Amino acid sequence: MTMRLSPKLSTFQKLMIALACLSVVAACAMIVVTRKVIHRLADKVFLRKSLVEVENVAESLVRPLLTDDRQSMRDILQRLKKADEDVHYAFVQGDDARVIAHTFDGGFPQDLLGMGTLHSQSGERHGDASVLPLQVGKETVWDISNPILKDRGERVHVGVSDKEIAWAQGRLFGVSVGIHIAVFLVMFVVLYLAVGFFLRPIRDLAEASARVSEGDFSAAVEVEADDEIGMLSRSFNLMVAKVAEQMDALEKERGKIQVILDNMEEGVIYVDENNICRYVNTAAKTMLDLPDDMIGRTVCEMEFPPPVADLFECVCGAVETPDSTARRSIVLHGRHIESVCSPVTTDSGQFLGAVKVSMDVSQLMRMQQGLERSRRLAMIGELAAGVAHEINNPLDGVQNAVRIIEKDPSNEERRAEFLPLVSEGLARIQSVVQRMLSLGRERAMERTTVDVKDLIEEAETLVAHRMEKSGVTVHRRLPEEPCLMKGDARNLSGALINLLLNAIDSMPSGGEMDISLNDGKEHEGRWAIKIKDTGCGISPEDLERVFDPFFTTKPPNRGTGLGLAITQTVVREHGGTLDIHSELGIGTTVTISLPKA
Repeated sequence: MTMRLSPKLSTFQKLMIALACLSVVAACAMIVVTRKVIHRLADKVFLRKSLVEVENVAESLVRPLLTDDRQSMRDILQRLKKADEDVHYAFVQGDDARVIAHTFDGGFPQDLLGMGTLHSQSGERHGDASVLPLQVGKETVWDISNPILKDRGERVHVGVSDKEIAWAQGRLFGVSVGIHIAVFLVMFVVLYLAVGFFLRPIRDLAEASARVSEGDFSAAVEVEADDEIGMLSRSFNLMVAKVAEQMDALEKERGKIQVILDNMEEGVIYVDENNICRYVNTAAKTMLDLPDDMIGRTVCEMEFPPPVADLFECVCGAVETPDSTARRSIVLHGRHIESVCSPVTTDSGQFLGAVKVSMDVSQLMRMQQGLERSRRLAMIGELAAGVAHEINNPLDGVQNAVRIIEKDPSNEERRAEFLPLVSEGLARIQSVVQRMLSLGRERAMERTTVDVKDLIEEAETLVAHRMEKSGVTVHRRLPEEPCLMKGDARNLSGALINLLLNAIDSMPSGGEMDISLNDGKEHEGRWAIKIKDTGCGISPEDLERVFDPFFTTKPPNRGTGLGLAITQTVVREHGGTLDIHSELGIGTTVTISLPKA
């Protein structure tokens, strides 16, 4: 089983625990070794003492043995037993293995004699003496045998109990353990103080680092030495000072950006990758009536009024599909607001969220409407000559018919012939006037089902006189069947007239114009209108700017520079696209793509 230290412990605490564990292990190992040494040493001391004692007894038994004084031998053995409490028994064995004298009161135990019969051959030898451990009852008795006379077979046996040696061993072991514990406690205290002294600078560094991570850049470490820790402390203080400078500079820049964003007329909202609102500037709150507690909340879970809710649906969509840019237009409290929601990514492509920029375009729309009206009036001025021609032709016919009728008012046949011509001419004049009034009148966009082919023919009719006057030949390729779409006929007609007038102006010395609808090719779900001329063309530099308001390549007093910009706006409002391809000296092709009904 592996023990893991808690990650909440400090390095100092972990080191102290490790040192304590090592000290305990070392102490236990030393105690085990010491115990073995004590046991061996005590055994040797005890054995040496006992051997000397038995050898002395053997010398004192020489005279009684030679005189066969068995009582004296018994007295000597009894004095030995009484003098030493560890002596369990003592007896003298003759050379024929018979017991001559002993200390047993109840008679000599024969089993002991059996154990000692081969003593001299089986015991551990120590010079002339031998030692044999015997189990007597529950005690271990060391039977020490020594010859009384070297040239004879009589031996004295003394049984010594190991109680004394066990007691001595226990006492020595206890003293040893106490000494070891005292030594290791002293060592642990010394190590504790030493490690604490050396780790204190590192602990100070760790505490200062924690304060810095919490944003306290005033944290500094006291440098007390010129060693490696001192060098590390100086480097840390220098690093913290530089980080504090950088953070101060970043905070100032953040303050500037905050002031800039708060003073913008456009509303700015930033939502992170989890749809949580992180920033809302003042303009956005005012423009969209947003709550003050919006920051930190999930925008997809908030409730907004219906127009504003549409804007935040695109914000949530931008987070869910970070590769797309969404645009929305709403009307809130009579104001027209346009919003663009774009993904925010790093240089490496990491998605960080979405930013939504909203702008009040009410004034811009009013200006655009005024410019559109001015453009229409200017267009009417350019068409005035053609309109006069369109009116003069039927008007001459009406006047001729009236003169003929006046010559003979009573001629019913002549009146029946010319009055329908008068009515047809007046209807034609009325149609031209109505179209001119419709083109110049300002009104809201009305989407109805319109025929694109009729719009092209109507626009061509209004500029026919200009074409004829400029020597422009028209080639048409229009389908016979209706080409229906949903749109505002007036705005679409004005856009087509503007493109036709531009083509005519590019051919002052005459040329050819091709007008086609779908051009015989299949455009799935869309109508493709192409207007191709053989005029002077547009340079690549100017082609990049043709949709810029007030940019024109026409001579002074011939154009306002608003036609293509407004035409592009009309086409986009109808969900279409406007593309221009042009080459200098060859001509220009304009393609309008509009969705089918």
